[in-house]
Amino acid sequence: GHFFGLRHIWGDETSCLATDYCDDTPPVAGVHFECTHVDTCPDDEFEDMIENHMDYTPDVCKSVFTNDQKTRMWVVLQNAVRRTSLLTSNACEPPVLGLNGATWDKSLKLYPNPASDALHITANDLFTDASYTVYTTLGVAVKSGTISNGSYIDVASFSNGVYIVKISKDGLSKTLRFVKQ
Repeated sequence: GHFFGLRHIWGDETSCLATDYCDDTPPVAGVHFECTHVDTCPDDEFEDMIENHMDYTPDVCKSVFTNDQKTRMWVVLQNAVRRTSLLTSNACEPPVLGLNGATWDKSLKLYPNPASDALHITANDLFTDASYTVYTTLGVAVKSGTISNGSYIDVASFSNGVYIVKISKDGLSKTLRFVKQ
């Protein structure tokens, strides 16, 4: 709530005259730490709004932003320089997993897994000339190269264990694991 311009429902003071600048939030004379209904401002017709997200009650109590709070958040979101990009952000969308509509998960494969001598890479034509790097589980690069049709990685000299192959092209990357036996 604070990120979007809201204040606590008791404002900055512990009196019934305090304000959060949202007219539909009932006056409150202090902080709440429990889900117990109380009325700290009996001259007002409403109980304290302990279910408001801008109080200190436990999360199980909270379920409400008032309409004025929602309006205030929208105004901040639409006008604050550091917040407007959230309106067009794709942060909550799944990441792009492919090139030109090709999905990395479907077009890149390593086999056999476990491998003993050679680890083959299958990929569609979009991944020709993609680079690969093989890492140990400690992050040490042990081999690198470029994918071409019929690519394979010679793993005969690798110690037995788990390895990670990072395949990269045009700023995108995919990591796959394999076991060397």
